[in-house]
Amino acid sequence: MSQLRTTYRDTALSAVADNVDQARQRLGFAEQQLAEARTALDGGDGGEAAVGIRAAEEAVDQAEVLENAVEKLATDLSAAETAASDLIAELERETAASGVLPDPDGQVAAAVAATRQVTGLARDELSASPRDPFATLQRLQAADQQLDALVAGIRDAQAEQHRLTEALSRTLAGARARVAAAEDYIMTRRGAVGANARTRLAEAGAAAVRAEQLQTSDPRAALAEAQRAQALADEALATAQRDVGAFDGGGYGSDGMFGGGRAGGGGSDILGAILGGIVVNSLRSGGGGSSRRSGGSASFGGRRSGGGFRTGSFGGGGTRGRRGGGRF
Repeated sequence: MSQLRTTYRDTALSAVADNVDQARQRLGFAEQQLAEARTALDGGDGGEAAVGIRAAEEAVDQAEVLENAVEKLATDLSAAETAASDLIAELERETAASGVLPDPDGQVAAAVAATRQVTGLARDELSASPRDPFATLQRLQAADQQLDALVAGIRDAQAEQHRLTEALSRTLAGARARVAAAEDYIMTRRGAVGANARTRLAEAGAAAVRAEQLQTSDPRAALAEAQRAQALADEALATAQRDVGAFDGGGYGSDGMFGGGRAGGGGSDILGAILGGIVVNSLRSGGGGSSRRSGGSASFGGRRSGGGFRTGSFGGGGTRGRRGGGRF
């Protein structure tokens, strides 16, 4: 992450900004659960031990997803830089060709000038550090769409088809990357993420699938679906990040129920497990904060069992590796 932060802006890294810390919390929680499972086995309570082991497995699964998400984002950022550079070159060729098209009202000349301004700025952005290739590529794609809408009726059919195919390939690749980033973020923080973000993610995945299906039969419709998938995925991620921000500021962090840091029984590890949607095995006094035994219901959707909280999942199923599902 330190190298990525040197190269890329915070806006480009927002989906994985705290992944390293989150992964450490999941692993710390897994260690705690395994220790409690060993104690339960020594006491002859195989059922309680199994619950702890299952929670530890899920925490380790999430730690792996969090780690892999950083590597995937690094790959996606590099791909976005390449796509942006390629699009700059294509737009420069297109503006040169558009300059000789019939232009009785000057609209083409104005669009060409605007496009050249965007490509010049994009070239500077791609050579700067830190940078945000996703944002640069989106601006280039918007300029490409505007120019395309203006001169599409003037270009010949073969050139039009070529540009449409290129635009679809770039946009669909970007949509896949953004859906993947949003999915990883939401899945590993599902304890805090609400229905709106999940709905946007589901819609983004559905739009991406439709874009894939329409590539050959209707590439223009496929392009529209890919653009929609990318926008919905970005909306899902932004909404999820707001949900997590509200969770972090809602009394569960450094001054809240579990306290900060690893002191006092691994409070931050338990908090990370709750954020990840892994209901804590037990919140006993001396085990990471108050047991909250008053009242008749368990905090955070957990179920009471013998004075503690049974481990399970809330806010969704298990991790993707255990769900067995694919991206979309």
